[in-house]
Amino acid sequence: MKKVKTAIDIQSLSKFNPKHQNNSLTSDWVKDILLPIVFLSAVSFAAFSVNYLLFHSIAEISSVLIGVMAFVVSRETRYFSKNISLALLSVGIGFAALLDFIHALAYEGMALLPVGGSNTATQLWVAARFIQAFFFLLAAISLFKPISLRTSGFAGTTYTVFVLHLIFTGNFPDGYIEGQGLTAFKIGTEYVVIGLLFMAGLTIYKHQEKLAPNIYFGLMAAAGAMILSEFAFTQYAGVFDFANAAGHILKIYAYWFLFLSLVKGTLRAPFNILARAATSYDSIPNPAIVVDRSGKIIQANRAAYTMANKSGQDLNGADAHTIFHNPALSRDDCALCSGWAGRHAELKVTVGIGNRFYNFNIAPFGEELELGTHVEVIQDVTEERRLAEERRELLSALEERVKELNALHQVGRLGDKLGFQPVHLLAEAATILPEAFLHSDKARVCITSDWGKAGAEREGKRYLSKPIVAAGKTVGKICVWYPDDVVVKGDLFLDEEEDFLATASIQIAAQLERIQTWQNEKKLGWLLDMLGKINRAIVHSPAPDAIIGKLFEALTQHKPFPVVLIVRNNPNEGNTDVLHHFGIQTKNGALEVPLAEIGKYLSQGIYPSDDKALINDLQSLPQKCLWRNYLHERNLRWQCILPLTEESRRWGHVILYAAHTSAFEPDQIRVLNEMAADVSFALGKSVADERANLSEHRFRGVFEHSPMPMLIISKASGAIRMMNQSLLDWLGYSSAELSDTNAWFEKVYQHAGERTNLLALWEKDTELARKSGHPVMSPEVCLTKKDGSNAFARGSVSVTGDDIIVAWMDLTAIRQSEEALRESEQRFRSMIEETVTAVFVQDANGIVYANPSFCQMTGFSRDALIGQPISNFLTIEPDHTLVDTDKAFTLLADGQVEELSLRFRRKDRQEIELEVKVRKILWDTGEAVIATVEDITERRSLERSLRHGHDLLHKLSAQVPGVIYQYQLFPDGRSCFPFASEGMEHIYEVAPEDVTEDASIVFSRLHPDDLEMVSEAINRSAADLTPWVQDYRVTLPKQGMRWRSGNAQPEKLKDGSILWHGFITDATDRKQIEEKLGQYVEQLESSMQQTLGAVARMVEARDPYTAGHEARVGEIAADIAKEMGWPENLCEGLKLTGLVHDIGKIAVPAEILVKPGQLTQIELDIVRTHAEAGYQILKDVAFPFPVADVIRQHHERLDGSGYPQGLKGDEILPEAKVIAIADVVESMASHRPYRPARGMEAALEEIQKGKGKIYDPEAVDALTRMVIDQGYKLPY
Repeated sequence: MKKVKTAIDIQSLSKFNPKHQNNSLTSDWVKDILLPIVFLSAVSFAAFSVNYLLFHSIAEISSVLIGVMAFVVSRETRYFSKNISLALLSVGIGFAALLDFIHALAYEGMALLPVGGSNTATQLWVAARFIQAFFFLLAAISLFKPISLRTSGFAGTTYTVFVLHLIFTGNFPDGYIEGQGLTAFKIGTEYVVIGLLFMAGLTIYKHQEKLAPNIYFGLMAAAGAMILSEFAFTQYAGVFDFANAAGHILKIYAYWFLFLSLVKGTLRAPFNILARAATSYDSIPNPAIVVDRSGKIIQANRAAYTMANKSGQDLNGADAHTIFHNPALSRDDCALCSGWAGRHAELKVTVGIGNRFYNFNIAPFGEELELGTHVEVIQDVTEERRLAEERRELLSALEERVKELNALHQVGRLGDKLGFQPVHLLAEAATILPEAFLHSDKARVCITSDWGKAGAEREGKRYLSKPIVAAGKTVGKICVWYPDDVVVKGDLFLDEEEDFLATASIQIAAQLERIQTWQNEKKLGWLLDMLGKINRAIVHSPAPDAIIGKLFEALTQHKPFPVVLIVRNNPNEGNTDVLHHFGIQTKNGALEVPLAEIGKYLSQGIYPSDDKALINDLQSLPQKCLWRNYLHERNLRWQCILPLTEESRRWGHVILYAAHTSAFEPDQIRVLNEMAADVSFALGKSVADERANLSEHRFRGVFEHSPMPMLIISKASGAIRMMNQSLLDWLGYSSAELSDTNAWFEKVYQHAGERTNLLALWEKDTELARKSGHPVMSPEVCLTKKDGSNAFARGSVSVTGDDIIVAWMDLTAIRQSEEALRESEQRFRSMIEETVTAVFVQDANGIVYANPSFCQMTGFSRDALIGQPISNFLTIEPDHTLVDTDKAFTLLADGQVEELSLRFRRKDRQEIELEVKVRKILWDTGEAVIATVEDITERRSLERSLRHGHDLLHKLSAQVPGVIYQYQLFPDGRSCFPFASEGMEHIYEVAPEDVTEDASIVFSRLHPDDLEMVSEAINRSAADLTPWVQDYRVTLPKQGMRWRSGNAQPEKLKDGSILWHGFITDATDRKQIEEKLGQYVEQLESSMQQTLGAVARMVEARDPYTAGHEARVGEIAADIAKEMGWPENLCEGLKLTGLVHDIGKIAVPAEILVKPGQLTQIELDIVRTHAEAGYQILKDVAFPFPVADVIRQHHERLDGSGYPQGLKGDEILPEAKVIAIADVVESMASHRPYRPARGMEAALEEIQKGKGKIYDPEAVDALTRMVIDQGYKLPY
């Protein structure tokens, strides 16, 4: 049967009060040591001066009384003190006191025993001192080795009886001989006693930590006084000598020190503790009563008085059931009375009394009281139950918010995949959204939109709906509903769920806008491609039927519209003919809707009154027929009608059908109108006129942008009508300075004689060109530029009507090169043999010279090449013949340089590709051409690969929702974009070609607050060659402030510049969603922190002695993690985990938690269940941190000595290792009601002892640095 026992350790009692521990040797020194010694000394010397026997009697009786008191107190408090060392010492002193008493009676001069004298008294003295020293040594040994008190007591009794027998029978060795003094036996025995006492003192010194300071001091002082006393007893010759008296006085001192250690330490200190315990009993916050077997109250604390609203006198002897149990129930029906009847173990019952709830903890009480007496501790748990219910509700709400976040995250990712159709997005959303609602298994979702319906059609009357608003327009509605037969507890829809549904509708609208934007851009690209194809068809296909066919082919190539019709008005029959159709399904080999039925319906339709497109909502039109029903079944409710006219007459229409009005965005309608206008124009105008207009337009464009200098002169007036920019840049004159031919000849030909000849030649060439109809090339002439320099050129003269067109070929550079070539011809002839460039010379008959490099390149010897035309070694290409190649060589004009790419067959039959640059020269045999040759086989292969890659890159980059680019930063600070995809116009509203040389316009678009940040990030990336990844803002002329997200990889080039390869996307939508989600997550985190704080306060409410412990552990753990370099989120997670790491103490009885004394093993086992209990409480809560596992493991140790699982090493989570150290440090360094604070130094010493064995070494080192190097203090 379990009983409530009181076991008080004398050592722990003396340590219980910090004031007693720290000040007992200082504040009580005078009272307990100095004054008694002075008093005893004064009394002893006074007695000694009067009569030695009086002095001796007083000295021996004092020691005997102290010995008897110590023996009696030790025996009566043996179950109370539980200190075997002091018990052994008390037993030994008791035996010594008996022998000392007989010694006093037998002392010479007392004459109280039939036998006596100096020798007998001395023999008794030696026997007493030996057993006293022997038991002193046993007491010291028992500090570290168990010794049986019963066996020791039996041995002491045997020794005492045996020694008395030997002494009084005359068989004990003599200790004193009259006239001679002390015998050698007496002196030797004294030194043996001194040795035993010295060994005892040394042993106590080595194990002093096991004794309270005051007991340690008393024992050491007693041992010292006894040693001095024994030494004094070796020095006297007569029993009345001063040395004998000094020995007795020192013995009195020794016994006084033993009295301080044994009697005060065993009796007074424990009773002080018991007095404080009684006070603590009243200070316990929970009502506690002691009840006898009849149900009467024996004792109650103040809390019980308050609960019963009665005084202690009224409660003593009162009926416990009537006052503290539920009085409305009989004893048989009372769960407390009936539950305790016949039990001998603890009972825990929770009962409701009125509107409050109480925990009753009932246990047997005391050995001294009669069987059936028990103690009842009553705890009001009404508030705890309320807090538990609030916690459950908070956790449930937190779980619901997490479900909502998961649903929003899934919905937010639906539009990431390009090509995802709106109807598919809505269907996916309809399956995701129910998961976010409290009754997810019963909730249904129906989404109606312009693209159709998704989810379960609403049937019940209980629903919640929100509109879907995209681009400022309502495009649908989300409806969450419950069937009428579903029964749920509480509110059907929460306020948070209404907010969630509004957020979900915003997210779905954003995804729909993204899809629509992408589809519209894609469709607009198709339409522009259609427009180009139709324009080409108009140019090349004059027949109306061919134009209409090309129009239909363009409209259906990419299938931008589900149904396309091209119809023509038939005024003769009064109906509409369907010429082309697309998208009408067939059934059994026939159209589901006959064309005649479609034409009949269309002939009654509403058409545009002008030349612009007309968009109709079919649901708003009154007429209904088979065609209308067909469109309705396929959710095609919108139609766009494009008019086609032939001159001023309506030719027909193009009719396009779509499910949503977004298919007809303004940009698309503009392109469609332009397309219809172009087709109408082609139908109303002749193809010849159109071609003429196109030719004139193209000619003007070619003339204005031609790199060749050109001018047009009126043949009749001689006025210069036009000069292109190339001519003005070439000569430097303005159009006003060269207004006619007179001004031209006067300024350009400044030599009068040459001017006359050129005027005559001009008249001749223009007339020849007019008659022949072919261009006439003038001889080479010298022209004077405005800056006075000369230009050499030849003019090509063409006559068209009244216009004379002159195109100039600038030969200045060629002539300068020829002059330089002639000057270096001799050097060339000597150096050409040594050059690494392949060179050959060919005249009309074939190759006349080939240098060694050309021979090595082709594999032929020089003899094999000489005399052979180059065409004999070439492979046939589809674009020219071998004869053309030789002809190109021989017909070169003077100074003309021709570049050719030739495929050459080497001697080893391997084909190589050559780049040949030829120029006419004079050779020894006459006119010839010299050719420099470069093997470009590898380069051509690389160029083909690059072209393929470039084409692929262009196609891919056009589809990427952003810009793909290369950004180059030069050492001098200049920067540019060598490559940028078309997305540059959307991302920065800058054309790609505008930034190929200078990137400053892009940086001017950056938001002023982000400019410095972006620049610094680019510089860091350039310095470290690390990737540049950044989100930043731009301010654009059209779009305004937008977010951009960039990612690029740097590369260092040989010229020292840095080249980044990367992409930039529009991050505005993501940032807006992240901002909303961030706000929502902050709210959830705040709720979670408040919940954990409430849980921590619940734990503290049950264990007020450790108030603030959980919060401080979290703070310390977070500080250690920061010192270890952990991320901020993990540090915050440790702080939150610390708040609830002892939540499992909710499952530990409150009376155990607040028990001030030492816990029994069973109680310790109960307390240790709190780690597993905490895990079970929180394991199903979805924290962003392993809170439950850390709580479960925070008492585990590296060597497996921890609990509850006995994990070792890496089996323990790193977070649990940190929490474990923080828990130990806070517990040791903080004050507790049952012990003083041991301080940070002791806590640090403790964890350093266990470093690597039970505590994580890295965390220990981190805390050591914090305390020693940084002066870390505990948070309070």
